[in-house]
Amino acid sequence: MNYKILTHEDYDDIVDISRNIWEGNDYLPSVFHKWVDEKDGCFLGLVVDDKVVAVGKYSILIDGQGWLEGLRVHVDYRGRQYAHAICDMLFNLAREDLRNNKITNIAMCTHKDTVASINMMKAKNFYLEDSCMVVFKENDNYNKDINDINIEKWDISYEEFKNLDYFKKNKNRITYGFTYFNLCKEIYDELVESNSLVMVNGHRCIVKVKGNPSIICIDNTFEGINDCVNYYLLKENSSEAEIYIHNPSDELISKLKENKYGSLTNFENDCLYYVYKE
Repeated sequence: MNYKILTHEDYDDIVDISRNIWEGNDYLPSVFHKWVDEKDGCFLGLVVDDKVVAVGKYSILIDGQGWLEGLRVHVDYRGRQYAHAICDMLFNLAREDLRNNKITNIAMCTHKDTVASINMMKAKNFYLEDSCMVVFKENDNYNKDINDINIEKWDISYEEFKNLDYFKKNKNRITYGFTYFNLCKEIYDELVESNSLVMVNGHRCIVKVKGNPSIICIDNTFEGINDCVNYYLLKENSSEAEIYIHNPSDELISKLKENKYGSLTNFENDCLYYVYKE
């Protein structure tokens, strides 16, 4: 196998790989240059026929987790065990860091329907630790005015933030961009610095933009979700927004369905968080 650490010059190959991922809405091209510049972890490619045909990323998250993500194989090169090869290389790097206490654990997120990835990780002793529901809303705000939505900074201290009922119910974790973070001061500081803690028409929300907006409504209400989604679709001019929901009520799910929100798994928990157990 011919592996390489990816550089900025590999961007076109990654765009080519991503064309057939998530119906052309893959976030990888939008974060590619940032990932190349990260010093910790490893952004790895597998080269065949003088081009990168498979990629994967081992990251060290701000909360200290070792994180496996971004596993992709070009549609023309699937079925050749390239995903296994990339994953093995990155997993071995992460296990070395775990043994040296450089990271707290090794984890990953995947979608419920990615059966091959789930089976591959289970074979490496990963177990399902948590899950949540992700819903989507396409941008149909053609007749809406961003000035009709009131947005302001959500001014909250770390002590208040970590003691929110939302986190008590969700094992002190926060989820966005298909990533589970353990709540800590570093996470809070990063959210503050990136202006991700906002009040949208009075609703407390957390918003991160990784490609498309990733949205959490702390109060788990349809009104909060909908107002926040409408604002950020207008602000970012994104094709769609993704909303991360823990413990949704039947009423909330009904309203989401009625208002043209989509789900890949009929509004079941589909964002799965797996953790390695030695």
